[in-house]
Amino acid sequence: MNPPSPSPDPPVPILIRLLRWRVLVALAVVVFLLAGGATQGQRAFRRWKERRLARAATAHLEHGKVEEAVLAARHVLGSNPNNAEACRVMAELARLYSPSDAIAWRARVAALEPDNLRARLDWAGEAIARGETALANEVLLGVAPADRVSVEYHEIAAGLAIAARRFQLADLHLRAALKRDPKNSRLRLNLATLELGSTDRAIREQAKAALDVLRKDPSVRLPALRALLAAALQSNEPSRAISLGRELASEPGATFRDKLLHLGALFRARSPDAPSRLAELKAAATPSGADVGEMLAWMNANGMAAHALAWAFSLPSGITFTMPVPIVLAEAYSLVGNWNGLLQMISSTSWAEFEPLRLAIVARAFKETGNDIGAQFQWRAAVRLASSQIDMLNTLVRFAVSWGWQNEAEQILWELAERPTPPRGVLETLYRHYQARRDTKGLLRITRRIVQLDPADLVARNNLALFSLLLDEDPGEAFKSIRDLCADHPQNAAFVSTYALALLHRGRTDEGLKAMGALDPKALRVPGVAFYYGLLLADHGDKARAREFLDLGAVALLLPQEEALAAEARRKIQ
Repeated sequence: MNPPSPSPDPPVPILIRLLRWRVLVALAVVVFLLAGGATQGQRAFRRWKERRLARAATAHLEHGKVEEAVLAARHVLGSNPNNAEACRVMAELARLYSPSDAIAWRARVAALEPDNLRARLDWAGEAIARGETALANEVLLGVAPADRVSVEYHEIAAGLAIAARRFQLADLHLRAALKRDPKNSRLRLNLATLELGSTDRAIREQAKAALDVLRKDPSVRLPALRALLAAALQSNEPSRAISLGRELASEPGATFRDKLLHLGALFRARSPDAPSRLAELKAAATPSGADVGEMLAWMNANGMAAHALAWAFSLPSGITFTMPVPIVLAEAYSLVGNWNGLLQMISSTSWAEFEPLRLAIVARAFKETGNDIGAQFQWRAAVRLASSQIDMLNTLVRFAVSWGWQNEAEQILWELAERPTPPRGVLETLYRHYQARRDTKGLLRITRRIVQLDPADLVARNNLALFSLLLDEDPGEAFKSIRDLCADHPQNAAFVSTYALALLHRGRTDEGLKAMGALDPKALRVPGVAFYYGLLLADHGDKARAREFLDLGAVALLLPQEEALAAEARRKIQ
């Protein structure tokens, strides 16, 4: 579980994970059952051969021999698609090289080994990594009660809480894990890194002190240094950041990205050593396309796009065609506004499995040069080509959002949302999209889809009723739904305030006040709840209290229809 830490660098352009072995991994999905009728000796031989190949696949994977691992696992699955060890190898390979297939492989292993806690937790962890928080929650609910006290369970549950931005819950899970394994350095690292984000300065300082101790532990030294460097940059301690960056970059296990973190600290502090360090890293990156991509991305993010282009084209030509370098170069061209140069670079090439991204970038270049028809054609081609690849569609969404192409991003998200089992992250992204735009109709549409997919989602049911009432769309059904919800949860302030609005719409203000009056007085003063209480008080004629609660509710993020209700209420009490 990797908890979030403050980002020490400015946002970097999108880098796509190389999927060199995608074809090999995909081949393993197809399995062939051997013909029956073999003798018992033949069956025993096949079982022995299957075990040997499965062990070989695992060993190849452990030694980084990807192609050999794929071929061995595929041979095993060809004779026995229910071999859990081979499926586990495929799950690991998919995680690295074909992420869109990883969850399915993890689910397969968990189904074959229903009593294996590790298999189920790996499934949940994969779902978290892929943004499928609803699936991860469902998987964790399937963990036996006796296993929910284990360190492993608490770690994954903490990861899910962090993904859902429930940091207090994550803190509780990590502390519960540490209680069972107080000497576990990884758990202490995760807790300290989580606490770096606390709003309490004392807790942040305590976390830094814990990380300072952990940096002396070889097993977690590198991540502890990264977290401390991020904290130093965030708290504007340039000297400490440079010192930590130098220490991190000099570690034997330091990655090229770690060295860029040090470079970032030097540039942030305007150190005279920054230019020479930049030159050193450019020279060190030259042999590797991946490192060149990282270097170019860093330069783009630090206002050196023109410098990045000049350097890239001084390199051997083969490197500039090695992913992810072309994608980062395209970003550099866009940053300097050289759209014709960008088109010249990518128009007559092919990016193989990344072709949808190339078409999308061509679409943007056409748009920027006034060729709107060409832009639409290329964008549609990119979406069509990526239609069966969720990862690629998600990347196109990120492209569109970063370019300000809101309609195009929305189009792709809805294409995903309307599939039989869309990723929960897609639904949440659409909800946030409409929430940011204060688009009540959009919120109603996506909430209706969420409830359709998961009728047990009580928050979505409440929101569906609220948006329906605000838009006056099927208010009768909305009233029945929220009435039933409140009957089951009479102390849920959000549900009760929606029910009170439904009663207000029906002229039953006194009943609405009675329902809200039964809530905890502290809950009534929460801005989103106070706003609705103020509406009812204004309608009832209690001017002083109505003004008080409407003022409390004024800090809430109101939708246009709610603002109209507030204006009407204030007219009543003037």
